[in-house]
Amino acid sequence: GKESKRHRDRIPPPADWPRVAFLCPLGPPGPTNIAIGAGGILLLDAMGTSEAGLFPAWILKLVVLAFLLRGQLRVIARSADGRDDPSGWAGALTFDSDELRKYGGFIAFFAFGVLPGWALITFELVKPGIAVLALGSMYVSVVALGAALEDPSLKWPWKAVYWMVRHPVACIAGSMGWWVLGLSEVALGAVYDSGLLVTLVVAVPLRVLGMYALTFSARCIGVMGRSWRG
Repeated sequence: GKESKRHRDRIPPPADWPRVAFLCPLGPPGPTNIAIGAGGILLLDAMGTSEAGLFPAWILKLVVLAFLLRGQLRVIARSADGRDDPSGWAGALTFDSDELRKYGGFIAFFAFGVLPGWALITFELVKPGIAVLALGSMYVSVVALGAALEDPSLKWPWKAVYWMVRHPVACIAGSMGWWVLGLSEVALGAVYDSGLLVTLVVAVPLRVLGMYALTFSARCIGVMGRSWRG
């Protein structure tokens, strides 16, 4: 939130965009962010391989998710303001009541965006479910932009549609980080019973990819936000 500022003039995208979107997570302090985030989640994955540790691991992952979201919103805000470097984790590790409200609100609108499509797939309406899920994911990207720029009006569907139509690729790319995290959790849930070693062999590349994808997605949403006029 405080990383952003209202502006009236459109900020152009970085030179050589969108290729540089793939390089952003690797610029300083990106590798450190990836290592810290992936390492923390891997510890919880290891905890989840025991029957007694599975539930506590899930609870702690929700806490970690809050900090990951906070860090992602910082990257979105910085990118929307024209800064091309990923932010560090220092600011993401502080929470106040406003931040907790923002996190809770984002989770609520995230559910609003993805649950209808998920429900259709659950009832074996796969093709319409995938379509609704894709639209919901695009919508959540706009909600994340609104949260980062402290513009709550972007969460309303009739306003989000404007961004989804104008920036469809950015909205889809903006949801990739969350999808990688979610699908990784599903994949790991299937191997927890195979023991610690197998779980870590599967988890290490998935968690590194997930942290990379979160920054990549944030970068895409933030650069989309450079056309925001306040």
